[in-house]
Amino acid sequence: MNVLLVTDSFPPTCGGSGWSTYELARGMRERGHQVLVVSAAPATRGSESETTYDGFRVIEYRVFAPPVPGLRNYLKNERTYRILSTRLQRLIADERIDIVHGQHVMSCVPAVEAAQLAGIPSVCTVRDYWPVCYRSDLLHSPRGLELCPGCSRAAGIQRGRPRTGVTGLAMTMARIYLEGNLRRKQTALISADAVIAVSSRIAADLKARAPVLECARIQVIPNPVNTAAVCARAAATPPIAGPYALYVGKLAPNKGTSYLVD
Repeated sequence: MNVLLVTDSFPPTCGGSGWSTYELARGMRERGHQVLVVSAAPATRGSESETTYDGFRVIEYRVFAPPVPGLRNYLKNERTYRILSTRLQRLIADERIDIVHGQHVMSCVPAVEAAQLAGIPSVCTVRDYWPVCYRSDLLHSPRGLELCPGCSRAAGIQRGRPRTGVTGLAMTMARIYLEGNLRRKQTALISADAVIAVSSRIAADLKARAPVLECARIQVIPNPVNTAAVCARAAATPPIAGPYALYVGKLAPNKGTSYLVD
């Protein structure tokens, strides 16, 4: 098959979602499939360039999204969905793509929409809570570790007492925008031919917090890992003499790094 992977990041400079996308691409290539990668990310100016990584063709698609609150949100979401979907449709036709796989928050919606218009199957991978939380993590604040106890569609904007004037209007408009944004993401998951949740917890929480996702074709498949490389590294000479601890992951409060140090 000719497979189009649409991702928010890809090696050599990326986080966990980019590396797991790479491992997926590597595994599909080993099984004889042709893989094309589109890596979309916000930037101070729009651009497109093609490069390679480990033999994979990678189209780096940069969307204009300056660091201006509010404006950046719209440009990296709704506007990106539209222009990236259009670009993906051309790629699908030019490269004779058989299936499109969206990998993360910026890439899943345009991947599904482009595949639908082209009449080919689509898949989405969900690694965190972006379909039910605009902030993607369900956390009240960077310091709090408890998940939002209720629906987080308003992404931290509390309904509380009605407000009037400019403040009330701004909050109402923000709430309408955020709820519409999440609705579009959820619609994409429902429309996809398959949705991959990387853990059973993610799968259960998505359905619990957005009952409409009961209609989505959600399957639990953990992130791909290069087990051969891990085993080889584990069997090699330790880099440090004596006992040591290894932490792999982003340094963030919700990752529990402070507990590891304690």
